[in-house]
Amino acid sequence: MLNFIKSFVSFFPISRRDTHVGVILYTRRAIPIFRFNKYYTRAAILRAIENLRYPRGGTYIGKALSFARRYLYPGRPASNRKRVTVVLTDGISQDRVSGPARRLRVAGCEIFVLGIGRGYRISQLRQIATDNNHIFTASFRSLGKVIQKIKSKACQKPVPTPSKHCSCKDQYFQLKKVYVQFNFLACLHTKIQVFVLTSVRLPSTMAVYPFDRVRAGRDISRGRNPSARIVGVKYGQGPDGRTDGSTEFYGRPNSYVEIPNRGKLDARYSITFLIWVYHNGRKGPIVNYNPNGYGVHLWMTSYRQLFLRFMHRDGRTTRPLRSNRLKYRAWNYVGATYDERSGIATLWLNSQPVARRRLGRVRLSTNYPIRLGAIRRSRNYFKGRIFCLQLYSVALTRKQIFEAKRKCFLPVPKPTTPVTKPTTPPPRVCKARIDLGFLIDGSRRTGSVTFRRIIEYVKEMVRRFDVQRSQTRVALTLFASSQRLVFRFGKSYSRAQVYRELKKLSLLRGRRRNTARALMYVKRHMFRGKPTCGRRRVLVLVTARETRDNVVRPARILHAAGIEVYTVGLGRVSVRYLRKIATDRFHVFVKNARSLLTIVRTIKDRMCHSPGKTS
Repeated sequence: MLNFIKSFVSFFPISRRDTHVGVILYTRRAIPIFRFNKYYTRAAILRAIENLRYPRGGTYIGKALSFARRYLYPGRPASNRKRVTVVLTDGISQDRVSGPARRLRVAGCEIFVLGIGRGYRISQLRQIATDNNHIFTASFRSLGKVIQKIKSKACQKPVPTPSKHCSCKDQYFQLKKVYVQFNFLACLHTKIQVFVLTSVRLPSTMAVYPFDRVRAGRDISRGRNPSARIVGVKYGQGPDGRTDGSTEFYGRPNSYVEIPNRGKLDARYSITFLIWVYHNGRKGPIVNYNPNGYGVHLWMTSYRQLFLRFMHRDGRTTRPLRSNRLKYRAWNYVGATYDERSGIATLWLNSQPVARRRLGRVRLSTNYPIRLGAIRRSRNYFKGRIFCLQLYSVALTRKQIFEAKRKCFLPVPKPTTPVTKPTTPPPRVCKARIDLGFLIDGSRRTGSVTFRRIIEYVKEMVRRFDVQRSQTRVALTLFASSQRLVFRFGKSYSRAQVYRELKKLSLLRGRRRNTARALMYVKRHMFRGKPTCGRRRVLVLVTARETRDNVVRPARILHAAGIEVYTVGLGRVSVRYLRKIATDRFHVFVKNARSLLTIVRTIKDRMCHSPGKTS
């Protein structure tokens, strides 16, 4: 971000008559660096910005705004001089900002706000900015794209005699812990394209072990530590998409990785270790110094709970850090840091701090070999996949942890075999958020041939939806005189899972059908609870015969619960009977079993594009 500030300053001519720049550094308190009358050349200002170092501490924008009003804006503004403040932040201020921002605006200052990344709060940005048109957002990699927007907005009021450059006087600029101020006098409307590289420098690593098939247990850092001993594991898909891009543990005592430690992996004072984790078991060690006991260690203590403890060198324990935010059976970017200067330990998940604790001075127990997957002292073993263990002898910042995220990634190899074009184009996939339930006639009277055709119909329907946890979820129930819930919405997160369950289906024992009872069973066991906001509920009933039980009341209960009901009758099932169950007449279909697949596209299009109807 310092590169961003320097590029921004370079847009304006710096002199006694034109742009003035002042800088304030802040954490819990504001630290004055230089006023507007300190430097009058661009080179001197850029050198001063280059020498800035971020101090540690919290984010107190309110205090910084109040100090800036006293330090940089004493008295009334000079004639023909515009005051502009640009506030950059990547986090949430820990104090109130509305009052200091209002007083700064009363002092004649126009305030811009730039929120970076995802850690800011938009409501807080609105309290700081002059209005909504003065709010900008960007990622860390795209900071350079907003320079022209802010510059053009700040230079909107030219004087009658504009110069060839953007002649600006006193503008104010804040970067989380950095304030720079300019005031604009005049600006010609010229378009300038600027590209800014805002990369973060990473410190040297103690070790980097990718743990994939290509590099196996080798250390790819400059330290060239001994290769890890890999026992009883296999290779699986990694977070970068490669087929053999990670090491998979079986959750057994003879499935582990051990890294020798000849002194180069002994952090002792401060440490950061980062690793990609795909958890598929219950409990077990991810990273554990000391194969025979407990040094500094990171464990899984339940399906989603991370457990981090920094041990003293003499065996004394510290208070652990825990987090229940890990995603089960998914890739997670996990990190742990301890800083000796502040005494603070932090647990990171996907580049965000999820637990923090002040431990004081700790001499870290990192003078042992490292075990991953299993240790001799415990009967709990890690089951899942890991990728790219990185070790640093310093505590990394959030931006550095984010920068190291893709350190071990390799490009996914392209397939060597030519891809043959299908003879028929694949169907258009519906990406709507739908809970799609099927209620299938599974009585003996249906017959095995008709039942197989119904299953093929369900497969074809599922093929036309984007089946995953965040899009379409599928559930299925068979009914005859009794009911059987084959799988719920929470168990069908892919088409492959649904297809595997459909292959196992067979007819139920009973020959009689009870449709009314089946509809009530679906309401209680398939569509439980209240509907989720933004997710539609759809039920498809496929039956081969009419029943004499009263289906009107159960159907009304389903409609009242916000469930859209389609009915598909096979053979001689009357439309009148199906109409009693369906949402309306446009949700009723009658076909013979052989032509059942011809209505798949019609029903799919109505589900995907219709807003749905509820009674």
